[in-house]
Amino acid sequence: MADDGARVVGAPAAALEIVEETASTNALLRARAASGDERPAWVMARRQIAGRGREGRPWVSLEGNLFLSGLLAVEAAPAHLGRLALAIGVAAHEAIAPWTGQEGLALKWPNDVRLGRRKIAGALIETWRSDHSPAMMVCVGLGVNIQSAPQGLDQACAAIAEASSAPPAPEILARLVIERFQIWADAAFSLDFAQLRSAWLARAEDLGAMIQARIGGEKQAGRFVGLNEEGALLLATEAGMRILHAGEVV
Repeated sequence: MADDGARVVGAPAAALEIVEETASTNALLRARAASGDERPAWVMARRQIAGRGREGRPWVSLEGNLFLSGLLAVEAAPAHLGRLALAIGVAAHEAIAPWTGQEGLALKWPNDVRLGRRKIAGALIETWRSDHSPAMMVCVGLGVNIQSAPQGLDQACAAIAEASSAPPAPEILARLVIERFQIWADAAFSLDFAQLRSAWLARAEDLGAMIQARIGGEKQAGRFVGLNEEGALLLATEAGMRILHAGEVV
């Protein structure tokens, strides 16, 4: 049953389009949407030369890794779109786990997957209002380090190949992510949201522990106690409960 009539229109895994090279898979789908093509789609690039992460940071796109984006039409309250970050996080975790195992594989709010506290995957979600329908358009981008991890960044990174002697081809991993994401995206806007939230929290790094979050230029320390109905982080601080809709755990 949908939450307030919300629904997600997405392309099936079988519709995965593979391009040899693009600047950014998110930018490619956004450009198509801007030209009037808002059909649901999934695109994977074998080479990405100008990938982007959160807050405009560059995404280091090493050959052999996964660069994937999906274009979705979502009819839901804008405040609930943050739930999709939970959906892509759980989907990526489930897709990666067969090669790395569950131990040490965890989700870091809002949308990173880490292996042994090193980043192995990250998502970028961009939203805008459709020019042609009442729906919100959502572009979900995901990068996964399969063959190699970038070095010299402000955080340590890992790759699937470090944990598996036979890591998956990018297109195999892409289809697994899409299949799992569609299940969890449907749950995000239905009465099954509690199941999605529980699935995310079961994989969460540092749940119940003291953490530090960055919101803009501000840092805030507190205890990570859970997520609210919008997928926002609940941080118990000395001054009381803070609800973080944006920012990141550092």
